[in-house]
Amino acid sequence: MESVLLKMGYTKSSESNEYVKGNWTVRFDNECVEAFNNPDIEAGWHFIGPIEKVDLEQLLLEIDEFIIQ
Repeated sequence: MESVLLKMGYTKSSESNEYVKGNWTVRFDNECVEAFNNPDIEAGWHFIGPIEKVDLEQLLLEIDEFIIQ
């Protein structure tokens, strides 16, 4: 999971299992993946899902679409 995040341009934050890119944060534990942005900067977006059912690369590509817009 970490390698996918790093490959997609995310950097590890000071919090364990939390990665940031711009105003976007992705964090995970043994059960869930959570992704969100800072609603003070742009329209708020939040996702949370079970780690075994989330296609992380697809989720990060969707976030990149928000970043590009």
